[in-house]
Amino acid sequence: KARKKYLKVKVVYDGPIEAPIEKNQEVGKLKVFYKDELLDEHLLLASENVKKLNVFSRLIRSLNYLIWGDV
Repeated sequence: KARKKYLKVKVVYDGPIEAPIEKNQEVGKLKVFYKDELLDEHLLLASENVKKLNVFSRLIRSLNYLIWGDV
């Protein structure tokens, strides 16, 4: 447990990630560090297809984000 404080996990991606996204498409990488040394790296893949929303739906989501934040 004492060494846990040296363990860091970082998600690296080029964002924002825009739809459409295909299932199993690479969307980023997960990097695991111990004392700033890279131990392991894993691909982050989309778990499902994500369709592009129409203009009205995107506007509503943007307004909700501005009002309520990331929910």
